[in-house]
Amino acid sequence: MANTAEELASVLILYTKFFTFCMVYWKSGMFKSILYLAGWMVLSTLFPQPWYQGPTKIVELSENTFREEVQRKRSSDGPRITEITDENRDVSSKSKGKGKATQFTKYWVVMLYANWSLACLNFEAVLAKLSLQYGASHIKFGKIDIDIYPDLADEYGISRDPASFDLPTLLLFRDGAQIRRLPELTGPDDSKPNKAAVSAKDTITRIGWSKKGATVVKAFHLDKIFTEK
Repeated sequence: MANTAEELASVLILYTKFFTFCMVYWKSGMFKSILYLAGWMVLSTLFPQPWYQGPTKIVELSENTFREEVQRKRSSDGPRITEITDENRDVSSKSKGKGKATQFTKYWVVMLYANWSLACLNFEAVLAKLSLQYGASHIKFGKIDIDIYPDLADEYGISRDPASFDLPTLLLFRDGAQIRRLPELTGPDDSKPNKAAVSAKDTITRIGWSKKGATVVKAFHLDKIFTEK
């Protein structure tokens, strides 16, 4: 069942394409039906369905930002070199004046997605609405492209095969540790990402979760954590 108007329109258009293809094949034969199919493929390539462009608080993450801000890991390759600018001096002065260390966000809701995934495209509107409703100083929403950062797909046991149902995968982090995910891992301990990656095909309930806002709210207890201080 469609969760948004955009997804409903996408499903209706898909069924209309299939019905029209069958009618062309029935009335005009194989040759014209192949031409019709080829024409739709060209149009879909030249004019793909656009991504959600409405209001949102979802942050696009790089792998470094994900590891530092969400997982709270620091690079072990050596000391970090920071260019000293007037802006940095101002921020440093303000930090010293307040006497506070760097503040991390307690909760992160992160969507792992791929640009070619229609399911991810349709789900972003749902997540955007949740980010507007539940985004706060202690709850942030982010997304990261696993085609650009495939190591994260392997780390969290997500298949990038177009035939799989792993995408989108939604992760909930608290204080840098993953505490929940959708779809859920039902077999191996998901605290061991490498082990999960090996057996992800057999352990993830790919079709079992409804990509609705209410499902995310219930699974991640967003109403409860939103009221935390």
